[in-house]
Amino acid sequence: MDRIILRLLGLLVFVSGMVLSWPATLNAQTTPNLRLSIPETLHHIDDVIPVTVKLDSQGAFINAVKGDLVLSTIGLEVLKIEPASQNFPLWPDQPTWNNTTGRIQFNAGRPNGLIASGATIATVYLRARSSGLWQFAVGPNATMYLNDGRGTAAHVVGNRLDISVVDPLVPRINILVPTHPEESTWYRQRNVTITWPIDGDNQYSYSFSDEPLTSPDDLPDEVSGTITKTNLEDGVYWFAIKTRGGSGIWERTTRRAIRIDQTAPSPLDLRFLPRTTVDDRQVVAWTSYDQTSGIQDQHLFIGDHDEGVVTSPLTIKNSWHGRTITVRVRDFAGNTAQATLQIPGTNPLFYQGGIIAVVVIMIVGGVLFWLHRRKKSGGMIY
Repeated sequence: MDRIILRLLGLLVFVSGMVLSWPATLNAQTTPNLRLSIPETLHHIDDVIPVTVKLDSQGAFINAVKGDLVLSTIGLEVLKIEPASQNFPLWPDQPTWNNTTGRIQFNAGRPNGLIASGATIATVYLRARSSGLWQFAVGPNATMYLNDGRGTAAHVVGNRLDISVVDPLVPRINILVPTHPEESTWYRQRNVTITWPIDGDNQYSYSFSDEPLTSPDDLPDEVSGTITKTNLEDGVYWFAIKTRGGSGIWERTTRRAIRIDQTAPSPLDLRFLPRTTVDDRQVVAWTSYDQTSGIQDQHLFIGDHDEGVVTSPLTIKNSWHGRTITVRVRDFAGNTAQATLQIPGTNPLFYQGGIIAVVVIMIVGGVLFWLHRRKKSGGMIY
């Protein structure tokens, strides 16, 4: 009996040693990768395309991954990103994306670590905006972090998807939004009017929501050809509509985005930076942020004159001393915020230099005067 117990303990120690010694490091012959995949089907304009993002750590024990994805913004746009919390429960920030630059970024973690072998990180929902062959790829900054006690970073490679989008066989419904004419433009108008043409005796079903994946149900709505929504909050709204004719079959859904932002950017705090951080130059800094549509540009005004676009930090020019500067930021909906700052009348550096120059001149003048007096009194020795 004792021998059996000893053998079991030995086996337990062996298995525990195998688990604890599982490699956190990477095999030099392998490279971890992010894989993007989509359903193998034909994609039409206005289709919602789910893209699964998976990680293979190549046997390494990891606890975090930084995602960097890039897409063709002419034909595709991001609607939503759903984290796979069962594999990576820790998301310190919400995933971010920019449908103008086409950049998608996220940070996901697992405190106790895991060996990722085709582990799903997230699902990215894309909308097909126009026909053509469009790319969606892993960017150059994708990184994973080993669970080795130091969080060692390891570069991650990835694939590129070529997504073919075609025009639907049935024409799309022509959605018009006179209050918000351009789909990709932000507006301050909170009231929305949406119209579409009525085709004979066709039936229509539609939905209006701030949830991009919402689709109309199969119950016909009142055939009016127009709807109005009032006093909407800031954000992106989606109108989705489909129709059916005599065949009784619902056709493909047509979608339209409406973007609203009536809130000004966050207040600016203009401030002088400590000289030790900017090589003893006089520099002004500020932080600008807009939660909804984002910052479009930042302009500097000296008095009433627009000096053009600037960025923080800003080095003060000599001609600005004694004047008031104004930094005005504008978001993509045209909302603005600004702050002013009085620049001291004299540049302290020049002021200090002027004092030194005066002292030097006084000393030199005093010495010359003394020498002149000595010479006149005959006490000068050559």
